[in-house]
Amino acid sequence: MSASTPLKRMGQPSEIAAAVAYLLHADAAFTTGAVLAVNGGLRMD
Repeated sequence: MSASTPLKRMGQPSEIAAAVAYLLHADAAFTTGAVLAVNGGLRMD
């Protein structure tokens, strides 16, 4: 699976946690209806 991602590695739990933390933070207050793909570029659709 790692070889098939553009970054050539699996994501770390801390990377997922950072995305969640952003969405929970006040900085994301104007973010609506967005898909935040935290997948290392595996899917680009």
